[in-house]
Amino acid sequence: MFQIGQILSDRYQLVEPLKQLGVRQTWRSIDLVNQTACVIKLLGFHSTLQWQDYEQFQHEIKILKSLNDDRPKDNRPKDNRPKDNCSKDSDSEEEPTSLHIPRYLGEFALEFDSIHWVAFVQEEIPGASLQTLLGQHCRFSEAEIRQIAIDLLQILIDLHEQYPPILHRDIKPDNVILTPERSVYLVDFGTAQLGAATQDITAAGTDGYAPLEQLSGQTIPASDLYAVGATVVHLLTGVCPTDLPQHQLKPQFRSFVSIDDRFTTWLEKMLEPDTEHRFRAAKQALTDLFKIESEIQSGFKLKIDAIETISNSTNHSIQIIQHEFDRIQINQRVDRLQVNIRKRGIHLTDALWLGTGVLTGGVSVLMLFSHVHPVLSLLCWLDSLPLLGIGLISALGEASLTLNDRSLSIQWKCLGISYRQIKQPKPAIAIEPVQSGITIQTETQQYSIGQFSPELSESEAAWLAQAIRKYQQRVSAASRIHAM
Repeated sequence: MFQIGQILSDRYQLVEPLKQLGVRQTWRSIDLVNQTACVIKLLGFHSTLQWQDYEQFQHEIKILKSLNDDRPKDNRPKDNRPKDNCSKDSDSEEEPTSLHIPRYLGEFALEFDSIHWVAFVQEEIPGASLQTLLGQHCRFSEAEIRQIAIDLLQILIDLHEQYPPILHRDIKPDNVILTPERSVYLVDFGTAQLGAATQDITAAGTDGYAPLEQLSGQTIPASDLYAVGATVVHLLTGVCPTDLPQHQLKPQFRSFVSIDDRFTTWLEKMLEPDTEHRFRAAKQALTDLFKIESEIQSGFKLKIDAIETISNSTNHSIQIIQHEFDRIQINQRVDRLQVNIRKRGIHLTDALWLGTGVLTGGVSVLMLFSHVHPVLSLLCWLDSLPLLGIGLISALGEASLTLNDRSLSIQWKCLGISYRQIKQPKPAIAIEPVQSGITIQTETQQYSIGQFSPELSESEAAWLAQAIRKYQQRVSAASRIHAM
């Protein structure tokens, strides 16, 4: 087998074995060309090799390459959290990426010991795994553990919001790296899954960290959240979740810790065996945890309805926002984006339209009983209908937009009745906010939403246009993934 100091592909010198499972090996190495540390994963074509092992190996390459595309560097300020004795000192500065996973660097093949090997290279994340630190009897403060949970959820938001979503499926202390600067990285995407809620006859994950639905072959975004919760419990208790008492399939950890009760309640929700009672999405879990963190630090309760993640070439952070757009619901599925804009309610102008319509209709009735010519009464009644319609549609009108990379559909309703519908077999190519709404441009035509009913404010229109553009960017990224 391979030896320390051996040079592969005339470039990579093996330094230390990290994992050796027969024909599956992982080595810490040095890139002699760039004089940088890296990690090499090798797979040998031997009679003991299972086809599933090869598929997982290629799958990890595909995922890391897709996440590597156009990934900007992150120059966020260093974390000033105090370091403990378990941190490794380092004079070298870490240059993290905006997405805290290892960067794909390349791949090669070679013949060794009469075996054909394939290999891929990824950047080495400096630091130690949480499992290693636990093995060294390191203990973390409650504040440090909450911060680790926040960082992990931030990574999951980035992964789950890819198109299609990327589910890690094996989050545990051994796959979480803590750098000397106290940054958190998620590694080992060998069992990751593209797309959510797909049935897989091969169960993935590790006992104690994988929820029941995942061990049964079905993984959803909430499955990764369970694994984060189990990892956090391990850090808090120092005990592997499989060794904790169980009640109704739920780890019982309260008696092992002395932490803020709000954090305990949050963790119990992360570890719910029933997905209906667990957090559904990483952003939802992070919103609640960030609220707890802010309340603990400030000493008073905050009203946080949502969070916004910021990611660009110079920044990657979380921003708390007061969610002003609760009547806009966005449901992103693997194959489409659906936007529902609910009614805005009756304003003064709507009341005037409705009042004028009712008054006109009332006059028509009086005219009928006052022996006025029935035709004049009918004309007066017909005049009242547009006035009532404008008032009702303006106040109680709703709209729904469904789009994907092939088509566009818009429907307008009032009181549950559809009064206008557009189906366009062309994708949207441009989304722009305008006064009181957005415009959607296809190859042949332009459509508007929110300029009359349901009316959108300027901030609502800007936010909605940005959300749709983000979806289009993910669709574009997905096409690159499938083309690989």
